[in-house]
Amino acid sequence: MLHDGGTLANKHKFQAIGIQFLDPQWRKNHVVSIGFTASAVNTDSIVSEMLQAVFKERTGLEFQETVSSMMQDRCALGVSNQCDIEEEACLMHDGDKLGRSAVGALTRSRNKIVVNPFPEGVDLMSRAHKMGTFFSYSQQRRQHFQDVCATIGDIPVVGIQLDLSTTRVASSHQLLFSIRVIAAFVCIQCYQN
Repeated sequence: MLHDGGTLANKHKFQAIGIQFLDPQWRKNHVVSIGFTASAVNTDSIVSEMLQAVFKERTGLEFQETVSSMMQDRCALGVSNQCDIEEEACLMHDGDKLGRSAVGALTRSRNKIVVNPFPEGVDLMSRAHKMGTFFSYSQQRRQHFQDVCATIGDIPVVGIQLDLSTTRVASSHQLLFSIRVIAAFVCIQCYQN
């Protein structure tokens, strides 16, 4: 079983629930979504009960007799323990959370007070996004960007990739990676002056 909790832009919380299995001949791996269920409270025991109920309702099978392991975000490993089945942590989330923390997009709070603010990272990403938007807005601006790359010399011309996805740090990484040419140009200009 696979599950992951998420909060939508309207602040409503949901659990995405799926099952993964091999066909009887072991030729194909199947992943099937069986639920996108509202979940205002996401404690280990409540999510465990929800997963078991959704599984039984959608498949007609007994959870304990059918499910052998569970894949989830590392912070939800307690759900597997509540279900008394093998746990696996999704490693994708670890890198994503590290990256989001590194740019100030992921903060932790206690009693609704942010304990690890990083406004400089948020400002950097805002400026990078604005720069990316500027150079991708029109053909004239894209040409200007290519001219900047040509001025530098042996740095390859890359297209600026805007960070349109707000759910994964990979989009932020691609934005920063794609504008490195501009940063190099600015550094060279500052050094020469």
